[in-house]
Amino acid sequence: MLELGTGWTHFYSLFLRYFFDNEIVLFDIQDNRNLAAVKKRMGKLADGLIRDISGEAAWNKLRIEKIKDVISTVPNFQTLYDKLNMKYVVSPTGSFLGFGENEYDVIFSMDVLEHISKDQLDENSPIMYRLLRPGGLFIHQIGLDDHIAHYAPRMPKKNYLRYSEKAWGMMFGKTVQFINRLQISDYLEIFEKNGFQVLDCVVDVDSNSVPEKISLKYVNYSINDLETVRAKVVYTK
Repeated sequence: MLELGTGWTHFYSLFLRYFFDNEIVLFDIQDNRNLAAVKKRMGKLADGLIRDISGEAAWNKLRIEKIKDVISTVPNFQTLYDKLNMKYVVSPTGSFLGFGENEYDVIFSMDVLEHISKDQLDENSPIMYRLLRPGGLFIHQIGLDDHIAHYAPRMPKKNYLRYSEKAWGMMFGKTVQFINRLQISDYLEIFEKNGFQVLDCVVDVDSNSVPEKISLKYVNYSINDLETVRAKVVYTK
């Protein structure tokens, strides 16, 4: 498996390791790892899983306890990776040079793609297609909301729709909160034109998310597209 944008705690890949013996490559463009945060967050998750799992799935409790013990006691990240069959790769340019063709059964990301420019998505989509094995899964959760609205609850969740490309670029385009402002139809088009076949697309829609006035950039999008604030998409090769 290959996780794109693994972040500072590797949360989603480590969540999977509580249940599956996958080999996982953790990919990111910067090293912001924090081992103390990993131990705290994954320990809390393990405790919750152990408390809530019951019935036929109860056998997982012993496995979760074992993985939790590994995570809580490792002295450094490399030991963590060695024990859990993981590999960490940092590529500041986002390059996948050295990755093998048809190498991965699953490539996935969680709330990452919205932070990648359209040009980079266009460039990397055919590369992702080559990395994935035939029949493999390409799975992404995409946040389509205005991330600044996370800190301003009265703001429409897609407030960025009001800004022209120039205005958005001047005010927010190069900040740590960068989002590409693509809509779900844009993502579907980018990946499908490079060979991916969509298996499932589930969207969260908020009818109050669109501001009263929107930029001309978005007038030709459907209302469902504009009101979609989150999407979970599964493709295959």
